[in-house]
Amino acid sequence: MKIVKVGSLLIILVFSMTFFGCNTDEPPTYYYEAYIITAVQHNSFASTIPSGLNYTFNQIQGFRNTLRNFNGTFIASEGKVSEDDLRTFANQHGIGGTEYTQAKNSLDEVGNIILFFTYAPSPTTHVVWMYVEKE
Repeated sequence: MKIVKVGSLLIILVFSMTFFGCNTDEPPTYYYEAYIITAVQHNSFASTIPSGLNYTFNQIQGFRNTLRNFNGTFIASEGKVSEDDLRTFANQHGIGGTEYTQAKNSLDEVGNIILFFTYAPSPTTHVVWMYVEKE
């Protein structure tokens, strides 16, 4: 009798999760974190990664860990960022048009991406790196 009750509970749980827990109508959100590193550190990092644009999720996470090991200055991190906010931020930092579309497509396909920006107060000596992950 206990087995029937446990089985019934499992069926109800699975049914509930299937119909109520998986709302696919909600737009995607994103998590980001950003740090400032020196241009020398950026160049060192860039010289160690394989060239190309088709990296896996795990490779990009590995790149993130490498960049974190530079002990850059933390700027910010935030979750639940909307696609509109992500586009606005990218446009404000010079990533727009087809460049934004390519980056966004890669982000949605792979699940994460790392972007680099010049650091406004000191564009020749520092770089901002930003890790973005689809939630």
